[in-house]
Amino acid sequence: MSANDLKKQPLKKQKIGILGGTFDPIHNGHIRLAVEAFERCKLDAVWFVPDESPPWKSQTQWDINYRIELLKIALKGFSQFQIERVIPDVNQPSYSAYTLLALRQLHSDIDFFWILGGDAFLQIHRWHETELFQQNCRMIVIERSEYPFNPNQLPVELNILSKKYCTTPNLEISPLGNWCFINADIPNISSTNIRQQLLEGKDVSDWVNNKVLERIKSDTVLALQEDLKN
Repeated sequence: MSANDLKKQPLKKQKIGILGGTFDPIHNGHIRLAVEAFERCKLDAVWFVPDESPPWKSQTQWDINYRIELLKIALKGFSQFQIERVIPDVNQPSYSAYTLLALRQLHSDIDFFWILGGDAFLQIHRWHETELFQQNCRMIVIERSEYPFNPNQLPVELNILSKKYCTTPNLEISPLGNWCFINADIPNISSTNIRQQLLEGKDVSDWVNNKVLERIKSDTVLALQEDLKN
């Protein structure tokens, strides 16, 4: 094959997984989702995209900069993972459809795969601008034991979407289908529950990276000391 022939060949697009969320805080369940998607779907990388202003929460426990600091700590040692910030328009919530559209505009040479658990997937038809979202990515749906479902027997609303966007509704990973389903034993961990357990002084070391936990506890002690000074 000549050099000219090589130049004519289209460049292979990168396959990038997107894991969105508040990460308030980042926990081991998030990492497991990313690892499963990366390894089993043969992705080139996974981008963690923290929600700047989540539409479904009036406010997060920690601001975006602190959540990103915790993300950086948790992702150390994972060369295939990185943090990608998407700043929404002023006063616009961080809807997934708009986040994805912004990423597509910035990176037209990338194929994006949105990673989500089965619990989120079963609500996908209720997402803001779900049609726009579906048109701009593929989905990697990781079924969890707490939220079992049969991709061949979806609820009516999801079935309507699947006829438009899912070419292979089964539990096999398909490079052709917009929806890819995989089974994985992902622990059921809630960031809200972690924060509550921390407030009660309970052990959450099974759920949160030790370095992240050390940082949270250290910052909590410093905050309390500042309060006492005032």
